[in-house]
Amino acid sequence: MSNDINLLPRKPSTLSRSFSKRNKLIRAIAIALLFIVPTFTVILFLFIYFSPLPSLQQQESSLLVNASTFQQKTASVAFINDRVAKSTQFIALRSAYKDAFQEIIGQLPPDVTVNSLSMQSNTLTLSVISTSLSSLKTYQDSLTNLKSGQVLQKIKFQTITLQQDGTGYQMTLGANIHE
Repeated sequence: MSNDINLLPRKPSTLSRSFSKRNKLIRAIAIALLFIVPTFTVILFLFIYFSPLPSLQQQESSLLVNASTFQQKTASVAFINDRVAKSTQFIALRSAYKDAFQEIIGQLPPDVTVNSLSMQSNTLTLSVISTSLSSLKTYQDSLTNLKSGQVLQKIKFQTITLQQDGTGYQMTLGANIHE
């Protein structure tokens, strides 16, 4: 007698056979995945651990620091180069007054000395001192001759005064320097 609830004998069906085959296949795949996934994870971890990525990141950060420093230095160099170029342009545009001053001072008679020399724009103000009025007249004439040489333009006699101690005379002249 059968202990089974079903009184009819059981016949193996084709449906249950295909189900059991699928079940075995799925179990085998699950067991295989249980070994494959951790193995793959360990292999991936080893690749990451031994990869050059950390050293590349360190190189990248050091290069970024160097680039930022280099950029500041480059900006400083560019600024200095610009200032040098502007100064060179300014000096090239500026008149050379050295020769004109040498000619003006070179015309001084022996007993005439320069008290003051000032220049604003192209206007020169010259104050000279001498013990003799004739020496001052000689110097004024020599400056007038320089005017014809295109060193000075529009010479204007401004003042002549006796010094307070009575030892000499001071003459002040104004002129435009030819550029």
